[in-house]
Amino acid sequence: SFQSNYSVQNQKLLRSYETGSFSKIKNNLPLPSVLAFNEYKILIVDSLGVIPEGAFTHWIMTHSPKINLERLIQKNPPQCIVVDGSNRSYLINEWKKTCEQNKILFHNTFEKGYFKIE
Repeated sequence: SFQSNYSVQNQKLLRSYETGSFSKIKNNLPLPSVLAFNEYKILIVDSLGVIPEGAFTHWIMTHSPKINLERLIQKNPPQCIVVDGSNRSYLINEWKKTCEQNKILFHNTFEKGYFKIE
């Protein structure tokens, strides 16, 4: 199984993934907004910008959510914010500055590649 929020229009991207990973995607399941892994609680913030109540160790920002990051991290700051290449560059730059000012680890997968959580 593969979890993503890619639509049918992006099937070419999924086929490229199959080729590159020498695998076959049997199911494309929707990506949930909250993931748990060991002691980590991960929030995926997409274009809807819906932020549930609670504390999350990591935030993954995707598809340029329209949020006020400064205001949101004042309530429950994460340990790390990860952004991917689907976000607009001006937003990535703003988020990076906000993270630096608030001493939050910032990782841009477009520049640095994947982010590994162990």
